[in-house]
Amino acid sequence: AHTGNLFYCFVAKAVLGIPIFTKDGETNMSEPGQPIFVPGDKRELAQIPNSLPPIHYHALVAEAGKGHRVERHREFVVFDGSRLVLEYIVAYQRH
Repeated sequence: AHTGNLFYCFVAKAVLGIPIFTKDGETNMSEPGQPIFVPGDKRELAQIPNSLPPIHYHALVAEAGKGHRVERHREFVVFDGSRLVLEYIVAYQRH
C-alpha cells in the first residue's frame, strides 16, 4: 500500500526520423522563418524542403534555454503513435 504520494513516469523508445528543431515553438531553427507546422493545423509538421515526393518532418525537438519557449528541459514530440514503444512505467515518491 502506498501513502498517496506516488507519481508515475512512462519510459518509451521513440524513432525520431527526421526531426525539425525550434526555440520558439513556431519556426524552424535551421531554416529561419519557416513555420514548423502545416499552415492552419498544429497536428502535422511542415514539409521537409526540397523533398521529392513531399515528406513531412517526423518529430519536433523543442530546444531549451533562457528566452526559449521551453526553458528547463529539451522536449521531443512525436506526432505518430506508431513511432513509439512503451517500455516501462516507473513509480516513485518525492521526499
